[in-house]
Amino acid sequence: MEWEKQETMRLLQSRPGTVYQESSDEEKQIYRQWLKKILHTGVTSVTFVKSDGSLREMKATLDPVYVPATAYPTATSGTVSESAKQPRAENDDVCKVWDTEAGAWRSFRYDRIKTISIQLG
Repeated sequence: MEWEKQETMRLLQSRPGTVYQESSDEEKQIYRQWLKKILHTGVTSVTFVKSDGSLREMKATLDPVYVPATAYPTATSGTVSESAKQPRAENDDVCKVWDTEAGAWRSFRYDRIKTISIQLG
């Protein structure tokens, strides 16, 4: 909850936020598309502020090479992941990714990202 308090104070004091927070809707869409393309190319280290205010570094990906086939629900296999049982409405402010260290689907908010580290080659 500390992050929410800090964010409320930032807004009340009219201090600038992250690049994402200060972007137009069109720029936010471009940013989200860019990050998802990066996540589809391998494992990316994303550091973000959790809802409790603490920092977390996640090894995240959307690359099918790193996501087990059983993590995806399929009509023929009958295997449905726990998160797929209750479909949720899409939220453009949240990025759902595969956490390679936890071996599960996780998510983070784009406006809480602190760093993105990409390893090339």
